[in-house]
Amino acid sequence: SSGTLSCWMNDGTQNVAVFESVSLPGYGTFVFSEKFVLEEDDTLTVHNSSSNMDWYISYIDQDWT
Repeated sequence: SSGTLSCWMNDGTQNVAVFESVSLPGYGTFVFSEKFVLEEDDTLTVHNSSSNMDWYISYIDQDWT
């Protein structure tokens, strides 16, 4: 079904929108391919407005120590 998709990063003090309320048609696809950095205590939250929507997140975990 159609709906909207939003993603936020929280740095421990505030939410920062990565993208908000992206409209998706039924059976549609949305690709967000921009790069951003999450630090150790940051959290990433994804919300969709439809109960019949699937999303996947992939990432690279890098340790520069």
